[in-house]
Amino acid sequence: MRKLAILTALFLTFASLYYLYVGVSFTLYPLEFIRPRLILWAVVILLSWPAYWLTRDWNWAGILLLVLVLGFFSRDLFALAYLATTLSVLGLLWLSYKLLLKQKLKFQHVFLVLNSVTAGAVILLSAVLCSNWGTIPASYYRITGR
Repeated sequence: MRKLAILTALFLTFASLYYLYVGVSFTLYPLEFIRPRLILWAVVILLSWPAYWLTRDWNWAGILLLVLVLGFFSRDLFALAYLATTLSVLGLLWLSYKLLLKQKLKFQHVFLVLNSVTAGAVILLSAVLCSNWGTIPASYYRITGR
């Protein structure tokens, strides 16, 4: 269960690559999106052990990897929108727990918010991409590797 904190960084890596792909979807064939995603997921997974070695906790290692992914794999607008949404939702969640329920906020709640914000970003980007696919003829794609 502790290693599931790393999934948040992997999910954000997918969302940020998806954001980059939406911008170039008119020129890049959809199957060419797979290779960079697998390479960056491998980088995040390989960095999970040094992050765990630094923090000695999988939850904090997940947060550290999330900051790394947000800093290096995201474009400026996506990173700012993600950060603003996450901080506002976490602030509201913290206030509701602190004032209404008189409980402390747990890591599971933080990762739930982070995954929810990332899922929302993926859903919004999918809507934009689906609307673009209808306007792109298949002949516009230049298939590489042949």
